[in-house]
Amino acid sequence: MIYLREQIENRMLIGAAAYDLQQQPTPIARCSVCGEYLPAVDTREILSYTVCEDCMGEFLEGYVKDFSQSYAASEPDFFVKYWLASLEPEERQAILGQAYQRFRAAPESHSFAVQLEHEFARDNLTDFIEFLEDD
Repeated sequence: MIYLREQIENRMLIGAAAYDLQQQPTPIARCSVCGEYLPAVDTREILSYTVCEDCMGEFLEGYVKDFSQSYAASEPDFFVKYWLASLEPEERQAILGQAYQRFRAAPESHSFAVQLEHEFARDNLTDFIEFLEDD
């Protein structure tokens, strides 16, 4: 429910403002980078620092060199996709080809690799037929 806060001065209503009696005060935080005070919901707590969105890039840049390797290692699937996408197609093909040949040559994975090759041919019959026709 909204109530009117009023102040009377010289028998006149001045500075009237609507307010909600159930509204809680907005928590305020101070950005560790720029020193601005703003609503806490507009900040993030990173490494025990309070950082606003406007300062996020500047703040994070100071940690990239120290933490990027451990971040990449913590997200290996995501990082490998990122890394592979950054390579030229020929480089990517060469690297993946070498990795697959090592995988296929390993005794513990050989039968799985052969089975995977069979499934690949079956799942891509149109391309497989064209491959056979070209041979």
